Amino acid sequence: MYLSKIVFNPNNPEARDDLNSPYELHRTLCAGFDEDKRPRILFRQMDRKPQVLLLSDSAPDFQKQLRGGRLLRVDSKAFNPTIKEGLRLRFQLKANPTKKSDGKRLGIEDPQEQVNWLSQKGRRHGFRLLGAQVVRCDVSKTRRPSGGVMVHLWAEFHGALEVTDAAEFQKCLESGVGSAKAFGFGLLMVSG
Repeated sequence: MYLSKIVFNPNNPEARDDLNSPYELHRTLCAGFDEDKRPRILFRQMDRKPQVLLLSDSAPDFQKQLRGGRLLRVDSKAFNPTIKEGLRLRFQLKANPTKKSDGKRLGIEDPQEQVNWLSQKGRRHGFRLLGAQVVRCDVSKTRRPSGGVMVHLWAEFHGALEVTDAAEFQKCLESGVGSAKAFGFGLLMVSG
C-alpha cells in the first residue's frame, strides 16, 4: 500500500472544483493511476486545508496534475504497518454510518447509535473499540453529473481500538469502513 499527502492549489479553478465536489475529487485522484487498472483507493479531504490523504494499492503518478498547476505537492511513501493482535491504536475515521430498512440505505443520526454501528463494524473487521466518540456529524450533498443530488450523512469518530484479528484488521486498513468510500468516507487513520 501507499500513503500519499496531496496538496491542491487553492488558486487553480480545477483544484477548487475538486475540493468542492467529492465526485470530481475521486475522478482526479483516480487519474493518478494507470487507466488500464482501476485503482483501489481510500481518501480523506482534510478539514479547512486544501489537502487530501490518499491510501492506494499501487504508487500514484500525479506529474501531469503537478505540471498543470492543479496540485502543489505530492508526498507518497510505502505504507506497510506491522499489525498484531493486542495492538492498541488511536484512530480517526470519517464514515457514512448507515443501516438498511426495506432495501434502502438510511443514515444513522443518533451519536450513540453511530458508535454502536462502529463497534459492530469493528467486530467484523478485527478490532474492538476501547473508546470512541462522535466529534462531528453532518450531511454532504454532491451533484450527480447526470443531474440530481446524492446525500450522505457522515460522522467523524475519534477514539482508541485494540486489534483482535490481525489479518482482518489489515484488510480493514486496505478496504476501509462503511459505505460511500468513493465520496471520501471510510479511511481509518491510526497512530500508535
